[in-house]
Amino acid sequence: MNDLPYTHLKKSLLGQLPVPVWPHGTRLQPFEAEKHSGSAHALLVEAYKNGGGSVGDFDCWWTALRNDPEYDPTVFFLAADARGEIIGVAQCWTSSFLKDLVVVGEWRRRGLGRALFLHACNVFHDRGAAEFALKVEDSNLSGAVQLYQRLGMSKVNQD
Repeated sequence: MNDLPYTHLKKSLLGQLPVPVWPHGTRLQPFEAEKHSGSAHALLVEAYKNGGGSVGDFDCWWTALRNDPEYDPTVFFLAADARGEIIGVAQCWTSSFLKDLVVVGEWRRRGLGRALFLHACNVFHDRGAAEFALKVEDSNLSGAVQLYQRLGMSKVNQD
């Protein structure tokens, strides 16, 4: 269990939402557990190795994920490059909550994280959700919160 402090953010999904624009050479890749769980886990481990989040070893991570009542493979979004390599992950819970959003280093700052985020928002909007939420470790506030605020998220007051 991670005891680090978090900042909670939310975004209204009411009204028209921006359509994701996928960077040249990338595409949305449907998640297939047998085919993609290993590469998705490896990307999460790599992205979080210097902080900002954490993920356990594959067996613990995958068992906990697939047994969670909010897990749904249709809201586990992947981005792939032209070769089919997984270069981005946006894993959501069915409660319209973004659990993880990571992008391979060389694809950062090219709009891929934005595209994954907006795709997730549009999927939950179409499912009838009123808002989209996430939390960010306070150790990851500088870049992450700025990105999410540019995408229309605002901090949730915590009591």
